[in-house]
Amino acid sequence: MTLQRLEGLGCGYMGQMLTIGAVSRHTGLPVRTIRFYEAEGVIPAVGRGRSGYRLYTPADVRRLLLVKNARVLGLGLPEVRTLVEQAFASDCHSFGPQLRALIDARRTDVKRRVAELRHLQHELDALEQHVLHAECATTPGQLVAECGFCPLIDDEEGEAQMTRPDVSQALARVDAAMTHGGEAMKSPEAVKALAVLGCDLNARPASAPTFEDIVPRLRTVRREPERLTLEFDAAAGADVEAFVAAERRCCSSIAFAVRPGDPTVVQIDATPAEIDALERWMTPQT
Repeated sequence: MTLQRLEGLGCGYMGQMLTIGAVSRHTGLPVRTIRFYEAEGVIPAVGRGRSGYRLYTPADVRRLLLVKNARVLGLGLPEVRTLVEQAFASDCHSFGPQLRALIDARRTDVKRRVAELRHLQHELDALEQHVLHAECATTPGQLVAECGFCPLIDDEEGEAQMTRPDVSQALARVDAAMTHGGEAMKSPEAVKALAVLGCDLNARPASAPTFEDIVPRLRTVRREPERLTLEFDAAAGADVEAFVAAERRCCSSIAFAVRPGDPTVVQIDATPAEIDALERWMTPQT
């Protein structure tokens, strides 16, 4: 903000002295923040006019603009205080290297924080998989206090308990899904469906088509209490039949029927809970 601009501030201008309201309007800083910076020694204490109001000079306004921009860069208050002192006590030639050193330090800090955020992202991804495994391993009505496998409480001890016989089969189903089921089986809906269906995906031929392979040619999904009816393009007939044959091997408790034609129709008969699980898995994919 130049002296000419300051001189055009209007009612707040008093012989190059500005009221705190005028400074607030032209720096974008709240009045409370300006008072705080003054109290913390970030800018020098200002004088008061005969009316008792604070009066700021053009240099004070420039200091506040420097403070504002430095805070945007993420500098802490002590760093800002030092920067303001150096800036208004140095010539441009000597202040340049000081400013470059500050920029380098901030860049290093930003890189460190980016690395920390990336690490946090990986931790969250791992935690999500931990939660999905826990959901498959627990039984309905089980209390967190009795679980021993809360991913935010039990950590390694809880993980070790996942080798117990009562949860090992659930883990095996999840691991098999990740290996043999393709991307379509990596969603939370698919993992939850496995826990309900109790399918043994190790019995499923690895080369058989997955639902991911045939879903692009799925036309409609129709739900009944104990039946799910899927209609596919006729061109998908061979892949659909191979998919059904594979599902019969890994999900022997569920009845699959396929009727070739246009459309090719698949009927799945199962319990309402199993149909619910299948519908949750298949519907978001369409």
